Amino acid sequence: MLTGRLDLALKERQTSMQERQATVLSVEKMSALLKLINESKPDDYPQLQAAFSQLAMYGGDAIFPLFVLAASRSQLPPDNAIAGLRLLAVQHPAPVCAVLLNAQRVPKSINEIRKRSLRELTAELGCDKVQRKP
Repeated sequence: MLTGRLDLALKERQTSMQERQATVLSVEKMSALLKLINESKPDDYPQLQAAFSQLAMYGGDAIFPLFVLAASRSQLPPDNAIAGLRLLAVQHPAPVCAVLLNAQRVPKSINEIRKRSLRELTAELGCDKVQRKP
């Protein structure tokens, strides 16, 4: 009986360690994508589009990085980041909307040039309706 409990505890511990290792690897890969995006030029459009789509595949962990890329002034237009947020809203509508709505409450968090694009996305996703759902 004691041996069975020890075996179970060891297996649980091993599973926990494997999950942590997967998380670390995931963060490293996501960081590499963000570095690629930040170092890209606007004329690298196909490569950028692919990188943003891959970033969106990280699910909820990619919401805030994509928002920052969409909201911050840079040489890259916000189109790809907004497309990534749109993709994430399919699976994670409430967290995406929460970030968009919170940003509107802190107006200086969004670069003036980017505000219109993010307001349009907020309306397109119906974020005011998503937030009201129980």
